[in-house]
Amino acid sequence: MKNYIRKLLRECLNEINFGEHSVDRLIQRFESFDDQDVPQRVKQEVIQNLNLLKTNDLPKNTDYGIYLGGLSQNEINTDSKYYQNYLENLKTLQHDTGRDRKYYSIGKGEEFFGDSTGNQFWLIVRGNNASTFMLRKDIQTTNSDLNKSKLMVDAIIKNLPEWFRKKGEANKPKMDKFKKIKLKNGEKVRYYDNLDKFETLDGKPIDVYDILELLPDEVAELLENKK
Repeated sequence: MKNYIRKLLRECLNEINFGEHSVDRLIQRFESFDDQDVPQRVKQEVIQNLNLLKTNDLPKNTDYGIYLGGLSQNEINTDSKYYQNYLENLKTLQHDTGRDRKYYSIGKGEEFFGDSTGNQFWLIVRGNNASTFMLRKDIQTTNSDLNKSKLMVDAIIKNLPEWFRKKGEANKPKMDKFKKIKLKNGEKVRYYDNLDKFETLDGKPIDVYDILELLPDEVAELLENKK
């Protein structure tokens, strides 16, 4: 993704100058979280999703909220300083639906996240560029429509590999698509444009040179342009 890592680091790490290996630096910083705080399973999921975004483009006319990975309630380390930050933050909140649950909080002044709370890692992408990288609570993200509204995005992606897979399949040319062509002798044949081949109506292959002189002029011209 064009300028993806540069934008991400500027927004989240407050850095100005970036080299060609910015993605490696980002991964190193993410992996710097103690395994007791963020298990390797979660780290690998986040890193794989970041690499997917680095090497694939998203439509520029759509803003996305993208789930990168998350911890279950059982994986929150209650001895972590990030959990202790959350407990401290709770003291200042009059209302919080998550008081009976466990989360991490990254306070202002901390590198990487700025100020965010939750057990899931999310990224906002606007115009094919990363805008915000944050923690969010699982109870905030179960309702996709509400989550979309809160993040002020057009769409939510909860499974990035599957999203790109379906996008690739949608963009893949259909090899079984054909059109019927009437030859100059009145016979009809099938022509598969994506495969550049001819068949009889009952599916038997036809050598193009056997019918070349019988093809309509516009089809013959099309084949000539493909050479």
